[in-house]
Amino acid sequence: MNELLYVLNKTPGVLGSVWLEGGRVAFDMGEAVGGAEAVPLAERAAEACRAWIADGRLLETATFSAERGRLLLRAVGDGMLVVFAESDAGAGLIKVRMREMAEKMRVLDAVPGAA
Repeated sequence: MNELLYVLNKTPGVLGSVWLEGGRVAFDMGEAVGGAEAVPLAERAAEACRAWIADGRLLETATFSAERGRLLLRAVGDGMLVVFAESDAGAGLIKVRMREMAEKMRVLDAVPGAA
């Protein structure tokens, strides 16, 4: 998973990414978002999105924008991919890369021992 996050972080404007699934957490975070200290924020946002998905208020993606950056989330099976990005980053390209990574994560998850 860490290799996929590393590749995702090469997308222009991406500052860091987190993969959350059950008790598993993988992350590749830069200092611009506080490094590992930003993981709890990703966990809280992912929990809120899971609740919205369960209520039918959200399909599989969400984007939160603030003055200092964006938080993009994508549900992948039982997991959640969370990306921290610059506020002026191209969300379209980031979402495309997140979709590509989600497909790769689904393949990894389907192969025992590959994750």
